[in-house]
Amino acid sequence: MKPRQWIQSSVLAGVFFYVSISAAIAQSAVKVTAPVGTSTSASFAPLAGEDPKAGVPPTYFGLHIHHLDVPYKAGASSWPFVPFGAWRLFGAYVQWNDLEPQKGQWNFQRLDRYVDEAGRNNIELLFTLGRTPQWASARPDEECKGCAAEPASIEDWKNYVRTVARRYKGKIKFYEVWNEPRFYELEKAPPNAKIGYYSGTVAALVELAKAAKEVLAEEDPAARVVSPSFVSADLGLRRLAFFFKAGGGKYIDIASFHYYVDVPEKIPDITRKLRSILTTYQLDRLPIFNTESGFTFARDDLSIGPGVRKGSFEDVLPDRLGAAYVSRALILGASDGLRRFYLFNWDGEPPHPTMGIAAVRGSVATPMTRAYQQTRNWLLGSVVGPCESQRGKLVICNIQLKGGRSGWLAWATDQELVADLSSLLSTGHVQRLLGDGEDSLGDSSRTTIGPEPVLIYQ
Repeated sequence: MKPRQWIQSSVLAGVFFYVSISAAIAQSAVKVTAPVGTSTSASFAPLAGEDPKAGVPPTYFGLHIHHLDVPYKAGASSWPFVPFGAWRLFGAYVQWNDLEPQKGQWNFQRLDRYVDEAGRNNIELLFTLGRTPQWASARPDEECKGCAAEPASIEDWKNYVRTVARRYKGKIKFYEVWNEPRFYELEKAPPNAKIGYYSGTVAALVELAKAAKEVLAEEDPAARVVSPSFVSADLGLRRLAFFFKAGGGKYIDIASFHYYVDVPEKIPDITRKLRSILTTYQLDRLPIFNTESGFTFARDDLSIGPGVRKGSFEDVLPDRLGAAYVSRALILGASDGLRRFYLFNWDGEPPHPTMGIAAVRGSVATPMTRAYQQTRNWLLGSVVGPCESQRGKLVICNIQLKGGRSGWLAWATDQELVADLSSLLSTGHVQRLLGDGEDSLGDSSRTTIGPEPVLIYQ
């Protein structure tokens, strides 16, 4: 073949290839429609003093911070450099056994600093009660020096709650009864299993909730009691129901759960089942908090790369997929009407150091911190409508943005795809989770959507 003929043939082949690919893209575009549901983030049980119609509040965006006052050996401490509105004081070295290591000998230096820092930054506080000191424990020889046991005397518990509530009246808004209890009356512990966070009976836990409610009503009537935070999906929901069946619902103002999932799209199923339990026990009025939820991320600073997916929140995610999961979880929680979402965590904490969304002891930005901030920008002051899975490939949610504009949040659940948005709008804009600025939709109203959420609006 002569050179000129070869060039012409190559050009024709290239044109044919381009046209073929363009046709394939056009044919494979996923037609996207608006979700048909009518519920919104404003439809569900509100929190006293908040108007859900005003949109997602700053306090929805919660964090766990572990090393603000107890630094890593490198000496760095870690106040978040992204805006957030709520802080759950768990894993922060301010449990009962930290505050009162010996009966009557209190050490509030650290908690005072935390409360002062929160006040300076207008951060709402949730304090998790529990972790019994050995001197007060009903079973002082258990693991953790008896910290998982209920106190031997309810008067010691009342004095603990009273001392904290009186000292921080008006500064700590929520008191959570206990972290991640499980009941051996309900489930068999595997051989050689660790006790976990709670080793007592459901009746003992209900008694602790009752006492906390009574003391707080006396010392700080504006404070609210959050239920024990149960974990482990269906098993955790059984534990929650067991607590309510034993009468615990009478003493709480807010239902709490730990939403640990391998993919964010399982969050709505947990919420649906949780609300069914609330209905069964005539507790529909209770708002719901997600007091702990997170994922595990690849981290260059810890020399930990992505791992094999095994269907667990402990699967190590590549950082961009990790960013996508953080955003999707926050969006789905808001759509479900969860009133708080305390992400676990900011700066890492053994035994899960790679669950921190910030790198290098909470001091360096990552795709996950960028995703947290961008998602907050989208949701703050917005009313999030229903989310809907379409063709098993894409999730789309209605959103009424702050200021009144309508829009949609969308992402692919697997591979990137081409989305045909013509049924939503003819012209408009797309903001990408980790992108700068916005893209304009062309005449075809098509755009690529991957696992990272996008905001679509006119």
